[in-house]
Amino acid sequence: MSTQIAKRGSSAKQQSLPDYAANLQAFHVEFANELRAMLQQLPIAPGMQVLEVAAGDGQFAIWLNELVGTEGKVTAVDISRAWLKEATVKLEDQQADGVELQQADATQLPFDDASFDFVWCAQSLYSLPRIGDCLAEMRRVLRPGGTLAILENDSLHHLLLPWPVDLELQIHTAQLRAFRAQSRQPARFYAGRWLSRLLRKAGLQRPQERCFASTRQQPLSNMAERYFSTYVQGVRERVEPWLSKRALRRLDQLIDPDHSRCLWKQSDFVAVCIDRVVWAQRSRRAK
Repeated sequence: MSTQIAKRGSSAKQQSLPDYAANLQAFHVEFANELRAMLQQLPIAPGMQVLEVAAGDGQFAIWLNELVGTEGKVTAVDISRAWLKEATVKLEDQQADGVELQQADATQLPFDDASFDFVWCAQSLYSLPRIGDCLAEMRRVLRPGGTLAILENDSLHHLLLPWPVDLELQIHTAQLRAFRAQSRQPARFYAGRWLSRLLRKAGLQRPQERCFASTRQQPLSNMAERYFSTYVQGVRERVEPWLSKRALRRLDQLIDPDHSRCLWKQSDFVAVCIDRVVWAQRSRRAK
């Protein structure tokens, strides 16, 4: 197997996995079929040189590697040593030949201009510093005519759950307050709304956008329950300082797997996960 880790650029900012790691990994397992089908609709062909930025646990790199085949190559970068360790284990377990892991900062990619046919970044814009600079770097390393594709969601509407309507409005209001308290640029948490605009601003052409809706209902797999559980726990932690005590008590009942009112334990439970993918090209006449 040809997987390596090369430490380049600045030192890792994260020595441990982020709080959302368990939810992200459950998402990749539970929605694997939908995510792979999503990638298959993108302009990726055998033999391509592909870069994944902010590769996380390495699952997308594995799927990309399947699409480019033995004649192609996938390079996956992340600034986090903790994520790179997770990705290394996953690549070894799934025997993903053709993938190279590197530690790198998305604002200073350690590659020459026009090195890749396709650049991919999934569910990471909100965590990247200076989104515009990162997109400019991704464009720089694209070959003329190459494609940059972004999978991103809207943190307010990524997962549509059957909350009571009044509580849902309170949760969304609390999330907005939390985003504003957490970042000077709270709009990054719902960057999925403006992906086409962001890619045009980065100098890319002819953006195309598709939305993908994945539905889950009872009976649920164990991994689906894990995904919903870790997702709502993350929401609770975020909104706790901004919700009233009464609203918080209602929320706790609805997300407690042992409570009779737990959302995903109801026989008529249905949830929809919404993701957006936008891809655009670097001009063939780019210098």
